[in-house]
Amino acid sequence: MSMRAPSPERFNYQQRQKSSLPFVSWEDGSLHQEEEERIDGLAYPLDPPDGIPGLSDEPEAQAEAYRTTVRKLVTSGISEAFRITPEHVVRKCLAARIRPRLHHGLTRPFYSWAVADEAKLFEFVGLDFLYDPADIRHLLEPEVCDLRFTQGGDGLQGADPRHVAWHAWRLYAHCELGMHDFLMDLRSFAWYSLQHAMPHGRLILGGSYLAKELTRLVVVSPKPEGKKGWMVDVLPPGQEDYSNSAVAIMS
Repeated sequence: MSMRAPSPERFNYQQRQKSSLPFVSWEDGSLHQEEEERIDGLAYPLDPPDGIPGLSDEPEAQAEAYRTTVRKLVTSGISEAFRITPEHVVRKCLAARIRPRLHHGLTRPFYSWAVADEAKLFEFVGLDFLYDPADIRHLLEPEVCDLRFTQGGDGLQGADPRHVAWHAWRLYAHCELGMHDFLMDLRSFAWYSLQHAMPHGRLILGGSYLAKELTRLVVVSPKPEGKKGWMVDVLPPGQEDYSNSAVAIMS
């Protein structure tokens, strides 16, 4: 392992603690050259995957994509589940804070926000937990209504989620971007699943650092055939086989 001088990440630890990125937020050492090369060489999705149309830069085309996601929310039944009118859902989305996407690989706009009864949201989208949801805290979760963008796992199949998080940070820190990507949280996934299909069999989401159990990342996978919804589990610390998983990032 290289013993060169500490990388710049060592000196902006306070900034990294506020990043809401797993690993980046709590790893207080510096990266070594071999790690930096693996992280920087990650096949990060800068463009839409082949054969899948991207999100146009034309304002009218983007507005239509946003309207499509709103219509999917309205027809999903969320209004009836939370006893709010479709008009209320539309107004909330129209007033959403738009999170600018950093690159064209984030092809899918989606709306998300906090609800008073989060358990009802998870039940509505069909999440079955294989662990106690109280045992994990995401570093980033929606509050006010946000319009965010994601690739839904495209381009990051088999990637190490730690490297994905560090790659997002290094793009931000070294390219002087105004913001960085995040690993998607579970609440955002719940909303996302009402607006887009999930083509990947296993999707790794963000997670948190717990003093007793260290890193806990969330894995979402479809329920067995014939059942609606998703199975939700956590990756144990030291999990190294990501070959059959994809990592979801978002703006």
